[in-house]
Amino acid sequence: MLSAQDITYYQNLANTTKNKALRLEALDSVLSKSHLKDHDVFVDASESYIALAKELDSIAAAARKAMKLQYTITRYKNNPRRAITLINS
Repeated sequence: MLSAQDITYYQNLANTTKNKALRLEALDSVLSKSHLKDHDVFVDASESYIALAKELDSIAAAARKAMKLQYTITRYKNNPRRAITLINS
């Protein structure tokens, strides 16, 4: 079960830290705790993670998250066009 307090800690860390590597780790924790549990949180955190990973020139990490995100966007958000756009960006 998703612990609101647990995920809130990582969301707050991601939103407040100036350290980009730490922010990326915090976002990754949010993703692991929200995947298949809270689709809105998962999509938002994934998009933030992907943008930050690209900014840090971690293209492989961004691509991995984009591939995982496409399933949620297509299946649960019913927006396959958005999923394709994310993969292609």
